[in-house]
Amino acid sequence: LDEKNRLQIENKKQKLIDRNWPARVLPEPVEHNGYRFTEILNFYDLYIEGSKMSHCVYHNFKHSVEEGSVLVFHVQQDNDLEEQATLGLAMVDQSYGYRNKVPSDGLKKATRAFLKEINQNQVR
Repeated sequence: LDEKNRLQIENKKQKLIDRNWPARVLPEPVEHNGYRFTEILNFYDLYIEGSKMSHCVYHNFKHSVEEGSVLVFHVQQDNDLEEQATLGLAMVDQSYGYRNKVPSDGLKKATRAFLKEINQNQVR
C-alpha cells in the first residue's frame, strides 16, 4: 500500500475495528491445494481487502456481509502476491417445503447439485 492509502486506512481503522461478526464458516483459516482461505470477519478487514486488492468488495458488499447473506474470503497461495483473490459466496438463504417443512434429503442433495452446476457454469 502506498502512503496515501495507509493513512486513509489508519483513519478508518478506529471506526471500523469494532464492527465485526462471528465466523460463519471458518473459525480459523484453512488450506486447500496450497491455497489459504481466510474468512473476513469485520469491516476493517473487509476495507483492507478492498484496498489491498484494489476493488469494490468493501463498498459494494459491506451490508450484505454484515447481515450474513454474503461471505467473503481472502485466498492466497503461500506469500505469492500474484496468486491471490477475494472470494465472495452468496449463501442459500432459505429452502423450505409446504408449511415450512424441512426438505427431504433427496431435495437437499438435488439443491446442492443444482448450486454446484450453477457455480461451475458461472462466467465472469
